[in-house]
Amino acid sequence: SIRRQRQMCIRDRYCPRCGGPLAPRRFHGERVTHPACQRCGFILWQNPKPVVAALVTRQDEAQARVLLGRRGLEPGRGLWHVPGGFVDPDETPEEALARECAEELGVQVEPEEFVGGFPDRYGDEPILVLAYRCRLVGGEPEGSTELDQPTWFPVNRPPQLAFRSCQLALQVLLRKLQGGG
Repeated sequence: SIRRQRQMCIRDRYCPRCGGPLAPRRFHGERVTHPACQRCGFILWQNPKPVVAALVTRQDEAQARVLLGRRGLEPGRGLWHVPGGFVDPDETPEEALARECAEELGVQVEPEEFVGGFPDRYGDEPILVLAYRCRLVGGEPEGSTELDQPTWFPVNRPPQLAFRSCQLALQVLLRKLQGGG
């Protein structure tokens, strides 16, 4: 939106390369503008950062459940969320899933299927959430400062989630589990 672009330009006023002034510029017919240095030509591309979301599921009494925890950090502190996080440089999404689940809940997971990609924002940062259905293969979920109170919720009745992208991912997962692809 124009408001987001205006906020982005206020935050990113100066070139990280030469310190020159940045100004919004549209490139190659793109629908969004990117801050570009008026002095050296550097472009501060506004592409989303990749984030993984582990939809760790299990079947209980003919009902699919998903593992969630309460966020201990902003944004979304106190709201429920799936384990996950930013993909590190030189790391595959599957490696990021394993690392994040171990860091946040002390468990080992195995990805079973890619659920989808969902654009969102993490504070002011544009992100692309890559959601995977996973199964628990080791450890008992324990809370951490990032994700506390690990709890299994019915996939069709999650509590209020911290990010819209994860709500959408759970909706797609539910359709898949019900045979709707």
